[in-house]
Amino acid sequence: MGRTSTRTGCENSYREGGQARISAQLIRVSDQTHLWAQNYQRELHDLLQMENELGTVIAQQVQGNLTPQQKVDLSKNRSVDPEAYDLYLKGRFYYNQPNPDAMKQSVGYFQQAMAKDPYFPLAYVGLADAYNIGNLFGAYSADESLPKAKMAATKALALDSSLAEAHAALAMEMSHYEFDFSGAQKEFLRAIELNSNFAIAQVQYSLSCLAPMGLMAEAVAENKKALELDPLSLTINALMATTYMLAGDYEKSDQQYRHTIAMDPNFPLGHLYFSFLLKITGRYDEGITENEKGEVLSGSSPEVAAAKAASIREALHKGGEKAAWQKDLELLMEKVDRPPKDCRHRCFPLCT
Repeated sequence: MGRTSTRTGCENSYREGGQARISAQLIRVSDQTHLWAQNYQRELHDLLQMENELGTVIAQQVQGNLTPQQKVDLSKNRSVDPEAYDLYLKGRFYYNQPNPDAMKQSVGYFQQAMAKDPYFPLAYVGLADAYNIGNLFGAYSADESLPKAKMAATKALALDSSLAEAHAALAMEMSHYEFDFSGAQKEFLRAIELNSNFAIAQVQYSLSCLAPMGLMAEAVAENKKALELDPLSLTINALMATTYMLAGDYEKSDQQYRHTIAMDPNFPLGHLYFSFLLKITGRYDEGITENEKGEVLSGSSPEVAAAKAASIREALHKGGEKAAWQKDLELLMEKVDRPPKDCRHRCFPLCT
């Protein structure tokens, strides 16, 4: 049975006093046909309930079948402090920027959200996610982020054991820090069971669990599912290319990276990850250039990025690729807390 792709959007949203109003619409991607539109107005503390209503109506409009568990979850009447929700959204904004300073800012906002509403589970999920990812981008050492990520994910689950995001956050911690891949697999599968449309969890399962376990065919298949769910996600597109690379399909990886960059030339991770493929496939000079672009887009000054690129290029010209790899590693070690030499991750995005 075929799948018809649709996209939703919030055309207008604003606040007035203690209320929020959202204008939502549903559009068929293939021909841009306008399928449905609706206005919603609720008290600010009912924002999560508004999200649930939107999810239910959209599922009905696209004739989606909700599982009994999803129907129960959507029927839950959760409330949240409006200021805590604002702080959570600000945390997510900075979380989505791949640089150490932004990661630290996201942690600060999630902590403020928790302080404002200690019973808001998504704030704890956000904090766990930020510590899980923050270590990868050099914002925190593994020793610092491991216990904090686990504590936050565990607290989120204590507040709401049916929250898919909390299970995924705990799975990331178990995979990244504890190397408990079988335990992580159980948590990822539970997250996906609770929310079959949770595309990011499927990507995380692919790269943080299946790939380190050496199950590359399964990892590729899982990432493809995520891409079907969210074909416009830059992150998912870039990580699809990374999965192909780890599986040894360099041609598909190259095509997918170029597709991702064409979608948005200013997306830093597309350039950063593509640079690694270029280097391992004998195009080291091109890889240096691509990495420089990614670093500037990630927030590095053009001067600093250019100086780094020049030093690696000099090593390449003097001593070949081995010397360039060594210089690359030396520069990375200066600012990133590296995993141990026997790190069992066999995955570039997880360990650099």
